[in-house]
Amino acid sequence: AGIGKYILPGVGVAVALVAVFGALGWVLRRRRHHPHHVGYSLAALLLALASVDASPAFHQISELVKSQSREGDPDFAAYYKEPSKQIDNPQLNLVYMYGESLERTYFDNDAFPNLTPELGRIKDEAIDFSNTMQL
Repeated sequence: AGIGKYILPGVGVAVALVAVFGALGWVLRRRRHHPHHVGYSLAALLLALASVDASPAFHQISELVKSQSREGDPDFAAYYKEPSKQIDNPQLNLVYMYGESLERTYFDNDAFPNLTPELGRIKDEAIDFSNTMQL
């Protein structure tokens, strides 16, 4: 993943901002009958930068870029529990197959002939749960 995919859009936004402010400065300098004041240009620039900083999108994108460049969550080591390598008193195995976004109608051979023959055979030979939720 990385942040490489954000470099080109970031450069594009920077170039667009420079172009907009350059064009605005050029238009303001062409109007010679009104005196040019540097303070107004600085105020406009500061207000524009403040509006970008106040934007929620700017903060979300900056947090996304920061999260991609971090080595990992520092809380991970505090909460990670090393799993046991051996199961005490092993019993029969339980295999839980979770078909995320698997429509139940796909098992209907009249509507979808031979679409899921292997899964259908396993479903018919096993205990089938539907509408399971996370606790």
